[in-house]
Amino acid sequence: LDKKDFSGIVIEIDIKRDLPHHIRYDDGDTEWTNLNYRKFEIVGEAKKTSNSADKLKVDTAVSVWWPLDKKEFSGIVIEIDIKRDLPHHIRYDDGDTEWTNLNYRKFEIVGEAKKTSNSADKLKVDTA
Repeated sequence: LDKKDFSGIVIEIDIKRDLPHHIRYDDGDTEWTNLNYRKFEIVGEAKKTSNSADKLKVDTAVSVWWPLDKKEFSGIVIEIDIKRDLPHHIRYDDGDTEWTNLNYRKFEIVGEAKKTSNSADKLKVDTA
């Protein structure tokens, strides 16, 4: 058995479900579980990071800390949907994408995304 502790945040509770507690772990994984049958410790309320995610806009370049990998990964905010539990959609430089909540992740704003020379505003439609 794996006896490690994993830190996370309860992001939703739905008492109508068999597994009513939705947990988002610090590594970004999520799971529905029933904490009534799991050993856990309440360590406090989730704290927002000092870098306010409220400043983020689409096309903001960010560097996000991944605690399990113990390093930062650079990417671009490609979408923000404040109605979601995980409102920030990031496309990392390696091509991976992730929905996350940067309010509760360690990250840095490193600038605005650079537009490529293949800019869509140069496209023309052939109407012939």
